[in-house]
Amino acid sequence: MSPQRPSLPGLITDFSHDSPDQLIEAIASTLSISLNDILLFDSFTELGGDEEAAELVRQTCQSKGFDIKSDDIMACQTLAELQTRCTPKSRSDSVESYSSSSSGSVRGVSGRAAGGTSAVDPNLESLLQSFPSVSSVCMVWPRAGPFDGQLVALIKIDPSLQLQSSSSKSLPIDSVRDEISSLRMAVQQPRIWIPTDFDFDDNKRGAQTWVQNMDEITYKEVMKLQIPTRRRVVKRQMPRVGSEDLEVFPMSSMQQLYLAAVENESESERWTKGLMVRVKGGAEPADVDAAIEAIVARHDMLRARFVKGNEWMQCVTPKGTNFYILSHHVDVGEDEILTLINETEDTIDPFDGPVFAAMYIHNQDKQMLYLAAHQLILDSLSWRIILNDLEELLQKGTLLSEGIVSFERWIEYQGHEMEQRLFEPTLPFDVFSANLEYWDLDQDANTYGNSDRLSFQLTAEQAYSLERSSAQVLRTDSADVILAALLLSFCQVFPDRLLPTLWKQENGRDASEGDFNILETVGWFASLCPIGVSVDPETDLIEVITLIKDTRRSIPRSGVPFFNSEFSSSQGAAMNTPLEIIFNTVDTAKQLQRKNGLLEPIALPGQSHLKSTTGSDIGRIALFEVSAMMDNAGGQIDVMYSKTCKFQDKIQTWIQVFEYQLLEAITKLESHEPRLTLSDIPLIQSSYQALERLTSDRRINVKDIETIQPITPAQQELLIAQSQNSESFHVHVSH
Repeated sequence: MSPQRPSLPGLITDFSHDSPDQLIEAIASTLSISLNDILLFDSFTELGGDEEAAELVRQTCQSKGFDIKSDDIMACQTLAELQTRCTPKSRSDSVESYSSSSSGSVRGVSGRAAGGTSAVDPNLESLLQSFPSVSSVCMVWPRAGPFDGQLVALIKIDPSLQLQSSSSKSLPIDSVRDEISSLRMAVQQPRIWIPTDFDFDDNKRGAQTWVQNMDEITYKEVMKLQIPTRRRVVKRQMPRVGSEDLEVFPMSSMQQLYLAAVENESESERWTKGLMVRVKGGAEPADVDAAIEAIVARHDMLRARFVKGNEWMQCVTPKGTNFYILSHHVDVGEDEILTLINETEDTIDPFDGPVFAAMYIHNQDKQMLYLAAHQLILDSLSWRIILNDLEELLQKGTLLSEGIVSFERWIEYQGHEMEQRLFEPTLPFDVFSANLEYWDLDQDANTYGNSDRLSFQLTAEQAYSLERSSAQVLRTDSADVILAALLLSFCQVFPDRLLPTLWKQENGRDASEGDFNILETVGWFASLCPIGVSVDPETDLIEVITLIKDTRRSIPRSGVPFFNSEFSSSQGAAMNTPLEIIFNTVDTAKQLQRKNGLLEPIALPGQSHLKSTTGSDIGRIALFEVSAMMDNAGGQIDVMYSKTCKFQDKIQTWIQVFEYQLLEAITKLESHEPRLTLSDIPLIQSSYQALERLTSDRRINVKDIETIQPITPAQQELLIAQSQNSESFHVHVSH
């Protein structure tokens, strides 16, 4: 008979031993809090639980004979609701296994071997023993006890990792937890890790027996080690919240880049984005209050704070602390609105809060809502998410977005990808630093107050033609055409120097892998993708567009691994600032509006998109910032540059040639035949000469080709045989 499964001592007093009550017991044990402090109206996240802790609760529940999903643990609004999700344990579901891939990542693929023996892949043990921190490892699959049906790793940690300040013969518990967390992130399986001083290498049966007969005290200590160490905490006085410990986490690479430019500037400089919307049909002030409160509670980054120690970090204040500003105004004149907007933006404080503010204007003929946020907390897609949530709340009283993965968790995963080299930060070209000497410019003088802006417009017809012909002729977007015109005009006006590396801003969310869902999470996910091409003043414009398109599509994951490797630390960001040219496509006010929506964005005077307010002394991250805004009303291209750098006349000429080349590209594309480029056929090693021969065949219409791919050996044999005898093969179908 299998030994009796141990239970956690001293956790249950007068609870009955059914699964709902044992679920609460498991949560209390995992989060190290008293049962008396848990209310069924609490949620798991309100008690301090995260995704890793939820997985530990799930494992503990399985050891007690019932199942609960990690997703349910995180999603349920109350523990009472969560108790209803408990189900009897499925024997087939309790068996976990794995296989080892060539990259060192381990993924579950199969069950136990036939006959009930453990299907332990020796490659996993070899992989773990390759870590410097691991002296030896033994993998077992217990058939009884608290870890029945779960893969367990017994590891002996190298004693050289012991802290010098510790007089104990054993490793400090935090060091052990750190090592276990690192190993778990590297290989994903197993879920249970047990550090030990014994060498089980030659006695796996004894190791399995020891795990199966584990006593209650040891089991409790083992489960404590599965909880990751707490993140660093910072103590800082927070108005209206009081002095409390708040968990801090690193800045994203994009945040680091912008902070590197403003490192020495005054904290009092305003640095905000804002949006005014008309509330069609109006809304009651109480409903607006409730909607804003719900949005701030849902999206953590609307409660963010920034702190500066040895490096910049950020934290999120708890829910329910009213850490935002909402003001109401009645019968406001048009001449007063701008003053009220400035007052709202003045309340934004990234250090002591708030970082988000709202103002509701209730006039007799029109109701308006102004939203303002610090530049570092929201990207353009985040503004869409917030507006969509506001629409749903004001119309239906429900939230639309589902922030599956938090911004904090996303940053942690970015760090994990870099540490484990899950994606190599390689590029198919060289990246050049900004040539400050050429422009005779010091970065300290590269501020927003010391800059000029030049712009040109596209008509509605030109903007439509650009978008349509880009897609139909070259199967690309208008950004590639604009980038081609930008770079070709640069090398024509500045032929005496190398073409600089151009950095295109990407949304950063498209590069996520698997089920890492951040599409409805609010934060600043943006990244910059470098683009390096070789172009001379005589290069044909269509060829430049093709080169830009194919180069961009050859960059792994939109350049995110490279960007993170260069800018994820404050030192790296400072060393690489400023960039020479960055390009960004910007949403206009019209594009932020939902079709037939309740909220209608209003372009404020002098603004055709999100209102941007930047202090004059705040540093810029690039020498030239190029932005493009296009909708069905037309387009506008803006170029911001330092007004004290060298070659002021040439810069103005460059912008004029840039406009000419863009209009020329629109004209050429309108009359150009559709063509394939090398990035359209990624599975074929080909050349542009071969593509020209293919498309010159009158029997082939490029419009009818989606892609071209190699044939299989079997297909090749059939084709060769049929070319020799057309009657070689026939296909018959009967039904």
